[in-house]
Amino acid sequence: MKPRLYKYYPEDFGELKVDVLHMDLVFDVYDDRTNVKSMLRVKTLGEPIEKLELNCRDLEVRAVSCIQYEVHYKYRKTDAILEVNFLDMVPPGTEITIVTDTVCRPTKNILEGLYYDETPDGAPPQQITQCQQWGFQRIVPCIDDMCAKCTYRTTIIADSRYTNLITNGDVVEERHTVKPGRDKIVYDNSVTPMATYLFFLGVGTYSTFRLEFEYPDGDSFMLELLVPPESEDGPAGRALDILYDSVMWVYLFTGPEQYDPEKLAVRQKLWELVRQRDRLKYGAGAWAGKEAGEAGEAMEAMEAMEATEATE
Repeated sequence: MKPRLYKYYPEDFGELKVDVLHMDLVFDVYDDRTNVKSMLRVKTLGEPIEKLELNCRDLEVRAVSCIQYEVHYKYRKTDAILEVNFLDMVPPGTEITIVTDTVCRPTKNILEGLYYDETPDGAPPQQITQCQQWGFQRIVPCIDDMCAKCTYRTTIIADSRYTNLITNGDVVEERHTVKPGRDKIVYDNSVTPMATYLFFLGVGTYSTFRLEFEYPDGDSFMLELLVPPESEDGPAGRALDILYDSVMWVYLFTGPEQYDPEKLAVRQKLWELVRQRDRLKYGAGAWAGKEAGEAGEAMEAMEAMEATEATE
């Protein structure tokens, strides 16, 4: 067999046999291990299947099942493949759910999957993930392919001493204590399907800086910047301001028709009005008398731009 010069080649990536729809994940995080329960929902495509191969690297496999079909499995560790074999053929266009119970262990020297980060004195071990490019398979059995985009619902259970338990999506179940020393939080990322390499999970001890981001039309979300404890407020605050401006700039000045001279003028006006509004919102008293009457123009300008785009 010819030795491989590179880790991956084009022939390693064939067409997917299923469409990945959703993953429901529960991460039970401890200092030296994380127990992971997964419900992977997929739909077969144009051909029946008798097996499904999941990427599964350096995991301890405790149980594998399928809700709709009886299965048996084989863990090919050398290939990093969890092979799920169906006793009956699964017809085309059929939704199935693969249930796995596995254990992943954080590392100190492999910056893929779950690994230890710098931990503050007296805090439980800081743990974060790196899933790009193929690190997700070090966390949970999956179809670790850039084309395998799906939605996620993620539960994190971890040491109550952690200040932050974070992952992708919106919080749908607020953090709360489930038993002495253990907290739980649930996130939902069901709006936009996401590739596995974009998944992130982190548990750690940080100082958190927050700033509400408000779009020109009034919709808002919370920006958060996590920094090491006892970091200086000034640099952290400036970094958060820069992040805020960056998000707003991308929203206003990129995308379709970004070079249209008429719409560019509207976008520039929106940028100026948003900055005026934020000065008022965050307590710059000197601006109140001068600009209070202008702040509402941001909404009118946005509506005018959207109306123009709708008629074209």
